[in-house]
Amino acid sequence: MALDQTTLNGATVFKDTKTDTATNEVVVTTYDENFEIIGVEKKDAGGATLFKSEITADTTGFSAAADVAANAALLITGDKAVGGKVTNIAAEKVSITSAGNDLGITFTIVGTDAAGAALTETISGANAGTATTAGGFLTITSVTAVGDPAGTVSVAGEGYTEVIEQTETRKETNSAGEAVDVAFSVEKTINYDSVATIKSGTEKIDGKEKTLGENGVVTAETMDTSLLGDALAGDTLAAVSARYDSVAANATIYAEVESLGGGTTVTTLYAADNTIIGSSDTSVETYGNTTVTVTNHFAAPATSDAAGVYIGTSGSDGTNTWDFSETEVTTDSGMPYNVTFTNTPAIKETGSESYGGETRTFTYFFNKATGELLSGTEVVNGITTTFGANWAITAEAMDPGSLGDALSSAVLDDLPASVKAASGNTYSKTETFDWGGGETTYFNAQGVTTGFAYTWADASGNSNNSYYDAQDNYVGDSWSDAEGRSGSSSVVIAGNGSRV
Repeated sequence: MALDQTTLNGATVFKDTKTDTATNEVVVTTYDENFEIIGVEKKDAGGATLFKSEITADTTGFSAAADVAANAALLITGDKAVGGKVTNIAAEKVSITSAGNDLGITFTIVGTDAAGAALTETISGANAGTATTAGGFLTITSVTAVGDPAGTVSVAGEGYTEVIEQTETRKETNSAGEAVDVAFSVEKTINYDSVATIKSGTEKIDGKEKTLGENGVVTAETMDTSLLGDALAGDTLAAVSARYDSVAANATIYAEVESLGGGTTVTTLYAADNTIIGSSDTSVETYGNTTVTVTNHFAAPATSDAAGVYIGTSGSDGTNTWDFSETEVTTDSGMPYNVTFTNTPAIKETGSESYGGETRTFTYFFNKATGELLSGTEVVNGITTTFGANWAITAEAMDPGSLGDALSSAVLDDLPASVKAASGNTYSKTETFDWGGGETTYFNAQGVTTGFAYTWADASGNSNNSYYDAQDNYVGDSWSDAEGRSGSSSVVIAGNGSRV
């Protein structure tokens, strides 16, 4: 084949150009002096680049180009260095590139060889060029100039950098479930070592950029939020602020919504600095006449390659709703109800739900290691119940504004003294069950629970009431039957625990 000879980055290269007569697309392949492919570019009939890949030898992977003082050590802080040291997958020769004339000085490289044995090699500098070691280094711990370098100096191994640009059209499912053409632009800059293992790099697809570390692990992810339209506002922003502790009420937040088909969408949230703050996945499923929508919420993980941190779920079936959130707390700060935690990792769970017309809100603290309840409160139809460890009820109270009318003296006469208010009026709230029974809670004027009654009744006219005080101690009962007979008993518990 006939190749065109030219230069690239100061080196001789060869190019092969081919044209597809059916599409008029042009592909140019570039070879180095050893006829290894170092570049490919594909253009459409109009000359627009569809795909481009360029490979260049690495010159700064171990130490970026910088001025070096006389007899000083170079800073090993290049893309392939970690903690001031380079560890290669396989032993690599070390190249030192001088911008000035360093023929009169030397450089000393210290590290280990392929077997892990200590290795030190001193090489002469180059005149506006590159000097390379004879031996291969598995690790490099220091590179020191012996003399005064004339200009900047950089250090690299036998790796290379690949830059890719690509434009393509893909099929995606839109919100209506239709397959549509979507144009994508891809930009990549990847740094490899001598055995083609990724050491670092960046990858950008339609404004979403990922930073890569060792072995291609994603270490950071950002989004060009200018591509996402307007920032969130109103109730939408308020809901995000309520869900994520890191989001202020007036924060600038952008959302990216992707449809995965099958009634599932994924929403990613970005802050004004283009970083991810969280995400959610929403699924919509229909069962007969009922449509259930469930959304799982996640906070951004500590590292971008990890899964998001689950922080709650919300949903609805058209009649009932639920919304739960959880977060980790590690000190006694914010822990209520006179419960002390000494650096105990705990999960705080808050939420609300509405089922069958009854609404419940709650805040619970669970031991992260064991899952046991440490403390909590819940409010059901105006009644607040406070829990201690392992769901032990420590208090129960009613909103005084929801107490209604006080019980009459006729009703009070039939109640054990232990369920009545010690002074003032006594109030009650009754829940009736479908099977005929019910539960009554008694309160004083401050809304504090003074006792309970549990009722059983049948269709024949038989009934029974069992009474308990605020500490759930049995304090009496009453009964009646269909033939008009009735009876009652009352228990008084003294301070010493004796019962009458």
